[in-house]
Amino acid sequence: MIRVVSTGGLPPPVGGVTVFLKYFSQAIRSKKHANHEFIKLRKLFLYHDSILHINCSNEVKRLVYVLIGKLFFDKVFIVKHGGEFELTSLLVKCSLFLVDGVFCLNQKVRDQLIGLGVKTFMHSTIFRENQFPGKVDSTRPTGREVLLYINNSSEKDRKSVYGADFILDCLDDIVAVCNLTIIDLSRSYRQKFEGRPGVSYIDEPQDFMRMVREFDLYIRPTRSDGMSVALLEAGLCGVKCLASDVVDRPGFVFTYELDNKDSFLGMLNYVLDYEGCPNVTGLSSIQDVLDVMRG
Repeated sequence: MIRVVSTGGLPPPVGGVTVFLKYFSQAIRSKKHANHEFIKLRKLFLYHDSILHINCSNEVKRLVYVLIGKLFFDKVFIVKHGGEFELTSLLVKCSLFLVDGVFCLNQKVRDQLIGLGVKTFMHSTIFRENQFPGKVDSTRPTGREVLLYINNSSEKDRKSVYGADFILDCLDDIVAVCNLTIIDLSRSYRQKFEGRPGVSYIDEPQDFMRMVREFDLYIRPTRSDGMSVALLEAGLCGVKCLASDVVDRPGFVFTYELDNKDSFLGMLNYVLDYEGCPNVTGLSSIQDVLDVMRG
């Protein structure tokens, strides 16, 4: 029996990391020879035969968990969500050189670690062992209903990580060809989006997999990303996807050049008219992840 213990927790709050952990936990629990739980500090002395699975973006917190892991756990692994590591940070370097390996969610992060002597492994954010509802009816008429999801108001280079400012810049052209629904959990963009013609604004958490099935296209104009859970969920539901090329995207996702308005609008029109259905392939098996952890 292999026991994996993760930092973090299940939704709520709703976010890429918590939803990933939901799928990760479900996949491990589907295996008779494996068990998964979330870390409890009062049980540290019982974890000597377990594997610590760290999901932290904060450099200090991540290093603290790495040190705890080296003291109490059999092995320690980091999952890198979002963009690349800040390799100029001593805290980041210490974490990387102490762990048994790093699970990367896109090739851009993995390439960053080449030559550092860090063991890296790739896997998807949803696994073949997870169960999903069937795809939307492929015979329904193709419409022009588009969904945008904004989880928070974080910025990179003084621009919205979730691409809110880019969409605002393109908004008149977008609503000229489709109806746009925005889920804005940050509630930071209400005044800029709410009430605009052709725009529906929602600032409450939603069941994403249920909701995305009502749309013809999911757009993800992010400036930084890992392997988006939302893109995989949308694709598995049979919903077309358009995303920035800030990282390598799954093969079923249409992409446009980051920050290029003409590229985005051209692809938006193309994908809205495209009548095909996404074919999601390349999902990892949780068994491969467990085999890596066992070593």
